[in-house]
Parts: sequence; structure tokens; C-alpha cells
Amino acid sequence: MDSGWAAVIGAGIALLGSVFAPWLKDSLERRHLQHEGNRSAISKSLLRITAAAPAVALARLEAAHSDGAAQAEGVKAMVNFALKQSESSEAVFELGLLLSARDTPLETMARSVLTAAASKDDFSVEVICFTQAAARWYRTELSAKEALSTFEADVKRYRARNLGVNVEHPEDERSSS
Repeated sequence: MDSGWAAVIGAGIALLGSVFAPWLKDSLERRHLQHEGNRSAISKSLLRITAAAPAVALARLEAAHSDGAAQAEGVKAMVNFALKQSESSEAVFELGLLLSARDTPLETMARSVLTAAASKDDFSVEVICFTQAAARWYRTELSAKEALSTFEADVKRYRARNLGVNVEHPEDERSSS
């Protein structure tokens, strides 16, 4: 009877293994393909955001310098600016849909870049810092929170350097001036 039960248990395990193993393999393969597809979509979305920043800035400059132009051209420039802002918001929205909840600080970084492009003449600092921090996040060198902190610190440091302020101790620079 012991060998009989052993045969039944062995057959049951073999049956479960033959059913469960292919299902597990298929499930893991699908998850891997989904993860790779998501990473690919995220990388494309990050590229769209980086490309949208100059388009927004150019449209902003065209709209700002259309004051003396014919009224129709001024309206056209303003509509183009709004269109570029809408396209850039769409890119950020797409990124937000692709990211997991723990990676949402990247969405904040992207919004900062596009806000700078829509309002500052020298928005390239934000673009450069964004591409560096986002690339490090993508390579899993940084978490999303660390990428956001790095982005903010780098922007502050580059802007301070351009203004001639010591980033470590900004008060020292002001008092010596």
C-alpha cells in the first residue's frame, strides 16, 4: 500500500508539474514582455518630453514677438503656442499613465522642464538636468525620488553657477559682494 500511495502521489505531482510549469513559464514570459514594452514606451515618452521643450519655447518666443505683427499673425502665434503647450502636456500625461506610483516624481520633473520652456529664455538648464537624471533613473541607478532630488539640486547648482553664487554657501557670496 505504501508503494501504491507513492505512485499516486508521484503521478499527482507530475500532473501538477506538467500543467503548472508551462503556465508559470508563459506567465513569466508575458510579464517580461509587458515590462520591456512598458520600458520602451517610457523611453519614447521621455524623448517626446525632451523634444517638446524647444517647440514650446519657440512657440512662446514667436507669440511674444508678434506684438507688432498683423493681428491675424499674432493670433496664429498665440494659438501655435497653446497647441505646443497642449502637445507637451499630452506627453507628460502619457508618461504619467505609464509610470508606476513609486515613479511619479519623474512626472514632476517633466512638468518642471516644460514649465521652464514655457516661461524662461534659458530653459536648457532644466532640459539638460532632466535628461541626465531621467537617464540615470532609466538605468536604475537612481530611484524616482532620488532622480527628482538630483534634478532639483542640479538645476539650482547650474543656475547659481551662472549667477556667480557659491551653491554650498550662497550667503557667503552675497555678504562678500
